[in-house]
Amino acid sequence: MKRISKKLIDKSTDAFVLSIEIFNKPTIKYRIEGFAFFFVNAWELLNKAKIIEDTKKDLSIYYKKKKGQPRRSFSLRDCLKINFPNENDPVRKNIEKIAEIRDAGTHFLVDELESVYSGLFQSGVINFLDTLRTWFDFDLQDKFTPGMLSLVGDLKNIDPAHLKREYGTEIMRFVLREIKDISAKQKELKDNRFIIPIDYRLVLSKSSKAGDIELTKSDTGTGEAKGILIEVPKDPNKTHPHSQSEIEKMIRERIKQNDFNRRAIQAIIWKEKIKGNGRFHFKHEKSPSHQYSPLLIDLVETRLKSNPNYVKDVKSKYTEMIKIKSKRRKST
Repeated sequence: MKRISKKLIDKSTDAFVLSIEIFNKPTIKYRIEGFAFFFVNAWELLNKAKIIEDTKKDLSIYYKKKKGQPRRSFSLRDCLKINFPNENDPVRKNIEKIAEIRDAGTHFLVDELESVYSGLFQSGVINFLDTLRTWFDFDLQDKFTPGMLSLVGDLKNIDPAHLKREYGTEIMRFVLREIKDISAKQKELKDNRFIIPIDYRLVLSKSSKAGDIELTKSDTGTGEAKGILIEVPKDPNKTHPHSQSEIEKMIRERIKQNDFNRRAIQAIIWKEKIKGNGRFHFKHEKSPSHQYSPLLIDLVETRLKSNPNYVKDVKSKYTEMIKIKSKRRKST
């Protein structure tokens, strides 16, 4: 990895953690603005690191220099067009919406907006962690406690009449527009990567199975806050629809490598520790079959962009590992 990419990733993760620290500190009244500012900055730096690693050029994150003017680096939105070319990608939509929130900071004197944005921010936390792992094989959860990487909020009911009395007509209309806009996108995308239902609070737990997302509902209706852990419902036939041979074929077609064979996909599954990782792999307890998610294809494509010899190197290491195991068996 290029030196500048490493620095960008370090700065990005610092900004990401700072955004959560600000949001979770009850004495700070700058919670929404602070989270949005540092969270968006974290994504901008991460996207620029990805562009540099893909192009192997430090200057690839800059616009064409104009005579007599200083060089300018890409805006976040232009970075997203490169790394998330599908404009309806729910992760891209989540980032863009939070960037809009950052830009509209003058409206954040309204405490009730925390209820509107809570689910959006929580999805953003998951997306950042997942993207960091996929793009750079870096797991931030290994460096911080689960509690530090979760969001805690005091959600309030939205009462338009109260908003109008307390803050005026303009603020009331702004809040209602935000609710309408987020609700419309939620119905259109139908994807938790854009927003998690706002009546739940995210808990990242290292004791949970890999790839699971645990949520806790905070209101028991008794005036006492008690956490109830539930698991997000998942249909493996939708989240992990492919067999190993299907994954092999899809990767071969996407990367245009005819020599990508069964040994190659077996080597990648071994090297990347895919089995047991819920983001990529699923196996029914009473079935011998294994199912894989499309994220595995994206992972291989990302690895190849940073190392064109990735498949060849992994196959070589896999073959060496098999030979060592075979010798050990023979010797015993």
